[in-house]
Amino acid sequence: MKTTPLITLLLIGISAPLHAQGPPQGPPPDPVVMALDKDHDQELSAREIKDAAKSLLKLDKDKDKALSAEELKPEPPRSRRRKQQANNGKNPPPPSAVLKALDTDNSGDLSTDELKAASDS
Repeated sequence: MKTTPLITLLLIGISAPLHAQGPPQGPPPDPVVMALDKDHDQELSAREIKDAAKSLLKLDKDKDKALSAEELKPEPPRSRRRKQQANNGKNPPPPSAVLKALDTDNSGDLSTDELKAASDS
């Protein structure tokens, strides 16, 4: 009895819809984590932690040496940008664990002092 071709066809039939759906549509990457994790290994090395303030200032679009809540928002995927523009950002994603740890005054922004403290610890 030759069951191999049948099993192969079943596996192809099961996996085909998964491939057709494309990549998963999860939340956008966190810009704070992306800025800190320079080698993109999903771990923060001692060197990356030491260079945290310098790395985070790359997110400072208005060059005021502080990061506003707007500068800390993840960039939405293209398909979500239209929805976000219609929504005007009324439902922003929750802040990351890294942002919560660095934002000692819970303002939603990272001040110059908080950025400096990040590299001092």
